[in-house]
Amino acid sequence: MNSQKTDLTPKAPQDVVLGLIMMQKDEGPLLEAWLRYHERLTPPANIWVLDNGSSDPQTLTALAEAEARGLRVIRDYPTNSDYQVKDEIFVRLIGQMQDEGADFTIPLDCDEFLICRNDDIPASFAPEELRAVIADALTKPGHFMMRGSYYNVTGRAQSFVFGQERSVCFGRSRVTGLDHGYHNARTVDDQVQTIDLAMLHFQAKRLEISKRQATEKLRKRVKNFSPEWLESYTGAGSHMKKWFIAPPPDSTETKGRTMPGFARAMEEVGVTFPFGMFFQEDRYGESRAILGDDPVLPLAVEHGIPEKEALLIHHLGRNSKHVLFYAPAALARRLPGDGAGRVDVLSLSSVTLASRLPADETSDEPRLHLHSLSLRVAVDGFGKPSRRPPQGAVRDYTSRALDRLPALPDLAVVNGRYRLACVAALALRSRDIRMIVPNFWSREEYHPMLGFCGCLDTEGDTVVLKPDADVTAEALSEIYEAALDDFR
Repeated sequence: MNSQKTDLTPKAPQDVVLGLIMMQKDEGPLLEAWLRYHERLTPPANIWVLDNGSSDPQTLTALAEAEARGLRVIRDYPTNSDYQVKDEIFVRLIGQMQDEGADFTIPLDCDEFLICRNDDIPASFAPEELRAVIADALTKPGHFMMRGSYYNVTGRAQSFVFGQERSVCFGRSRVTGLDHGYHNARTVDDQVQTIDLAMLHFQAKRLEISKRQATEKLRKRVKNFSPEWLESYTGAGSHMKKWFIAPPPDSTETKGRTMPGFARAMEEVGVTFPFGMFFQEDRYGESRAILGDDPVLPLAVEHGIPEKEALLIHHLGRNSKHVLFYAPAALARRLPGDGAGRVDVLSLSSVTLASRLPADETSDEPRLHLHSLSLRVAVDGFGKPSRRPPQGAVRDYTSRALDRLPALPDLAVVNGRYRLACVAALALRSRDIRMIVPNFWSREEYHPMLGFCGCLDTEGDTVVLKPDADVTAEALSEIYEAALDDFR
């Protein structure tokens, strides 16, 4: 324990140095709103944002522009493994902020917006009131508990319900411990105070956004994402398992408190808050319009891919330079004409390949290339082998076939046999490739992919993956070799 006595000298509100620290990844429009809102409360140099490996262009632009304004962007923690020890990282960095002169530090997430709250005022957005509250706290030792959070109501703009869940913040006492969700902490003074601060917490986002973010937070903590396993999970982040068991129903009938002060604060900083993130919407209007009356969507459904999931594949595929399909799909014949630069299809069944992509429909498209491989044993119409095939034949399909292509694809749809081996083989070739895996959530045998891939998007039972930047070739090789015997 640090024996040095904590300095509790009073300070005028206007002189208080408030430090804010936040870790985020690909938060897009929400990040821009968060940055501009909190720059009302403290100079940009006092805001530290840890980027956890963002690749979204809107996010990268927001970070670059904020950095130009003087905000500190820290890119030393880009992996999911870094995210899993965020609490330890924050303890170190909060100590650094204190060393550099911060009087008061607050860890936040990108969907949390700081406000004042006391017994008389439900919510205040005035920066001067917040600084007065913090100045008063500087004469008290230990750490502080906020009064709670206002949670947004899905489908109702600017409507919130209050919850008592507390979050911590720190004065001048040295920080020695912090939990992952910022609900518990320790300082050298070992005291806890209440402070008249609270948050607007935009936790209730659209299903696909909430599920993607929950996947990233849970994937290194849980064995798999099956409802049966998650039901018994009580560890860190267990509140997020609801998105995989039974997503909460729409809450538009929930009554909540409106916060006109928040809208005014956003107007002051010239940012349109992205309320669209919290309303259900059709993400695929453009793809739906392009496909029109083409029977490709009914065919996709007939082949086991629901319409919205097929539209996701079309949306991503038509904006890609090179798409690879493991297993033939009717969508493959549409993508070259709709914008994709090249499409390759691998199939273990020549019969299925011919039925789903008939020669008379595909021969006049030079950017579509079909490849029929053999497992050297009998397979059914879906490519399932009748007995264990030679391992060399499995390697040909899952990995060596990639050598036939003029370049590695930037998008792969992995919807055939040996899916885990195919994903591992692609990850071995590139950490930047995106992989769409249908029938993912309902089949827990595919969930080990989340041990070495991050979740970029999800729709229904389909997931979009990208290999972790820090996964080693040795680890991927072990996964690949073990998966060669798994035909699923």
